[in-house]
Amino acid sequence: MPKAITNFAGVPASSPNPVSDVFERLEVKSAAWLAGELATDELGSDKWTAHEWLHFINNLPGDLALEHFYTLDSAFGLTNSTNAEVAFAWYMKSLEGGYSEIGDSLRQFLIRVGRGKFLYPIYAGLIENGQQDLAWEIFEQAKAGYHPIAQDRIEVLFAAE
Repeated sequence: MPKAITNFAGVPASSPNPVSDVFERLEVKSAAWLAGELATDELGSDKWTAHEWLHFINNLPGDLALEHFYTLDSAFGLTNSTNAEVAFAWYMKSLEGGYSEIGDSLRQFLIRVGRGKFLYPIYAGLIENGQQDLAWEIFEQAKAGYHPIAQDRIEVLFAAE
């Protein structure tokens, strides 16, 4: 049964309670795809919203096989996503999984985007995954475009290592 949305401050108790099974259906398809029971082009992703993409990417297993990264990226161009939230989720999952094909796009993302919610986890992910030199190289190239507070917070990440 779909999960109900409840307990929102300021919403009258008499308001209709929205219910959706979108994520549950997506999880079923994702599990079938991971098990090899569903082809990549059968995921139905051509109709997915950014929230569905985020749910799909964020719920991929931490030990996702590199072949799955290549398959998803080839089919959907996730490394070059124009949606910052989707790109960020893909970069984080790729760093975790050792998918190195994100390099140039990740660099451009870090140069173009200055939001701390993206910067801090990505730089931390690069450092934690043994790519401190690359992280520093990108930071040196991009830092002039970052707010001074962001510059300081990122430099702290490097100092901690």
